[in-house]
Amino acid sequence: MNDKKSLRKKMREMKHTEEVSVLYRTLFSLPEFKTAEAVYLFKSMEGEIDTEPIIHECFRLGKRVLVPVMEAQNELAFYEVKEESLFLLNGFGIMEPIERVKQGDVERRILLTPALAYDINRNRLGKGLGCYDRFLSKHTFSSIIGLAREGEVLEDVYSEEHDIKVDIIITQKGVIK
Repeated sequence: MNDKKSLRKKMREMKHTEEVSVLYRTLFSLPEFKTAEAVYLFKSMEGEIDTEPIIHECFRLGKRVLVPVMEAQNELAFYEVKEESLFLLNGFGIMEPIERVKQGDVERRILLTPALAYDINRNRLGKGLGCYDRFLSKHTFSSIIGLAREGEVLEDVYSEEHDIKVDIIITQKGVIK
């Protein structure tokens, strides 16, 4: 297998049964997380690491939580949500907030990015639309973080010049920087 399309297919077919609570503990202990005023993250889909515990911890700590909305031409925009926010499933199977409140940027913000896989050089294999790469090429964050099960960190994900690396990958076995 030597192309992104085949690798995406293989990663989507993987079944996940691993315990991931250690990922949360590791994330919550990172200085990048502790000092972040705002956390940009996705509402997890089937097969992805559940982000609800992260969202709840952010609210508990008084951090701002922003989630993506797919807008025209597959462009992402992030909107702040509250604990009581309601969500609807969009055409891509992504939970998006019904009420969309744009907020100004803060200096100390991190982004947790979804991926099918990462490689040991911190490249990510997304779902193929390029949404996060386009968004990240226009916005800066204190840290871009990926959460991955051990089987989702590979030798190579066939990154291309336009692909944006993450700064940190957290797995059950530790942190890749």
